[in-house]
Amino acid sequence: MSAYTTAVRPNFNAVAGTTEDLEKRGLENIKRMKEGGDDDLDDEIDSMCDDAKESNNREIDNLRLKLKEVRPDSAAEIPLFRKWLNDQAKPMLKKVIELIKDLGDLLRKTAVAIVKNIKNAAKAIASFFTTRVGRVARFVGERW
Repeated sequence: MSAYTTAVRPNFNAVAGTTEDLEKRGLENIKRMKEGGDDDLDDEIDSMCDDAKESNNREIDNLRLKLKEVRPDSAAEIPLFRKWLNDQAKPMLKKVIELIKDLGDLLRKTAVAIVKNIKNAAKAIASFFTTRVGRVARFVGERW
């Protein structure tokens, strides 16, 4: 691993991991709101995505600064740096972007699963009470 990679790897890792807490809080909020009967989740989803976007932007800006910081001053080292930039840094950035897309898709699928399960639970509860009312009504209406 080159010295350049060693210097910037923490920034790449930060970009990849920056939204984890936001994702956890967002999914818990979606679950809580759905369980509470709040069907208007658009504001929560917008807020969660805006927060994630801000965090990603901040980490990308930090990465940009770090890449500029490790840029060599010597003209003789610039070709080596440019080779490293093309051979290692750009592929790492592409992989980070792919990871963020993958995590976004995973987050969306998880949120959909939570909402579906809560809806299914609500249907099961409603079915229970509907069936219960019918059975109690039949019992009360029976002649002894």
